[in-house]
Amino acid sequence: MISIQTIKNVFKRKSKKQNQQGRAASQEFTIIDQKTMEEVEREYWQSDQSQIQPRQTIYKAPEQFEQIDQIQPEMEYLEYEVLDDDSLFGVSLKFNICPQEIMFINNLSSEMIFPGQKIKIPSSNLPRLSLIRVSSVGVKKNVNIWQQDSPKYHKFLMYYCIDNKNIKGVLSLTPDVIFFDPDQEDLSLSLSRSGSEQSNKPDKKEKKIRYHFCISMADMNEAVYFVLQNHTGNKDYVVQILLSGIGKKKLEQKYCKQLQRMKSQKKSIATIFLRHQERDQNDNLFAEEVKKENCIIVSQYISEICATYQQVGDNLTKIPYFDIIESNNEKFMNKMQEELPQLENLIGQRMDKIWASIDYVPVLSEESNCLNETMYKQIIERIPAVYRLAKWYIRYDTTEEGSSFENMLKDLKYQSPVIFVIKDVNQIVFGAYITSDIHYSHTFYGNGESFLFNFDNNKICVYESTQKNNDFVFCDRDGIAFGCGDKFGLFINNKLSKGYCNPCDTFDNPRFTLEENFIVQFIEVWTIQLD
Repeated sequence: MISIQTIKNVFKRKSKKQNQQGRAASQEFTIIDQKTMEEVEREYWQSDQSQIQPRQTIYKAPEQFEQIDQIQPEMEYLEYEVLDDDSLFGVSLKFNICPQEIMFINNLSSEMIFPGQKIKIPSSNLPRLSLIRVSSVGVKKNVNIWQQDSPKYHKFLMYYCIDNKNIKGVLSLTPDVIFFDPDQEDLSLSLSRSGSEQSNKPDKKEKKIRYHFCISMADMNEAVYFVLQNHTGNKDYVVQILLSGIGKKKLEQKYCKQLQRMKSQKKSIATIFLRHQERDQNDNLFAEEVKKENCIIVSQYISEICATYQQVGDNLTKIPYFDIIESNNEKFMNKMQEELPQLENLIGQRMDKIWASIDYVPVLSEESNCLNETMYKQIIERIPAVYRLAKWYIRYDTTEEGSSFENMLKDLKYQSPVIFVIKDVNQIVFGAYITSDIHYSHTFYGNGESFLFNFDNNKICVYESTQKNNDFVFCDRDGIAFGCGDKFGLFINNKLSKGYCNPCDTFDNPRFTLEENFIVQFIEVWTIQLD
């Protein structure tokens, strides 16, 4: 019988090419039985294990060989249970999957999903957002909740304030985006053509405006909160988010350099408003302290992350309703606003009267000798959106403080913006809105957001910048002036007792007073009260 060693030696031989003869060399082999062959095979593999080098890949023969059909592996799914405040849009964001794909996988005929419903999500689509969960009942003080360990998910019951109603839903905060999921009854708004209304038949081209919004941290500058008194006498707790981008890719690419410059200067181009809900999911009233604390958390969370955030991945910003912040000194903003309606994917609208959507009417915080409630409201309507919800109060009043020009300038130092209101002896009320603090200067200052105004039968007339010049405010030892051309548009002397008014190029305003020169009865300077 042939020895095993001899067979192993034969097993290791290799045939070599015979280049000169052009044919393969032949080698004689001895036939052995099955049992010996298995023993040779086993000893061979054992002996060769010691020769394997680190990181060397080897092939080990299987014990049995059989024909196996190659079968395409089936996609694996996760089973996700829909929560009370979930929507299809919100679930798609969490798992980085489009809503249509979820509908296809789960054979859904509509976008409606219900609490407790179980839907399939591809296992490859792990949650793309790191979320922070916060109790909506109360928040412990002196705890940095957004740095706690996972699971991370922030959720607050809020209203999304648009131009004609408040949309009830849930605001979710993440380190990358914030998003709003409306309640199912407010999920969509159908706008039918008048013809379809007459025929009582649904229009095939019926449009649906979704109330979901999603905003990337890269498109936010900061957030602030306000405590406002509504027309019922109750307090509203409002969060204002100031935006550097609105999710309109074509438009933002066109004005990329200008928008980047504004972003670096913390200047905002748009804003949205959220109001805290009055009741929780169990229909219990929120405590006033809880609503205020939650709004503080939302505003601080957004502001702190935006300060150092850097964009990673695609921009997910989609906002159906926002309010453009007018800025006359940024000429490209006027062009951009003109192009907004031309965008095919634009479904947003201006919110010209913010308090109409948040159940808030601005009221005088104190008695005024110049303004009544109606006049005050009209002024606040015309100032930039970012300042409309602020608490305005009289910083300087000649009735209380006297007619000291130096004292007025001292009180107004670093105070901006300001509303300068004058009432003359003929009971005519007029004034100016100025974006800068009032101080001594040898040149004009201010910007295009400034304007002059007067009242005709309690109705305001506003005269904005014509952009013919930049002569908005001038202040020296003789007095203070607003606007200029051949003459100042409005001038008050350093005794705060007399002045004159004329048409000017800066604002293209008429003369507000009966004659060019007038005598002052009251002067009030309004500024924003900071908490």
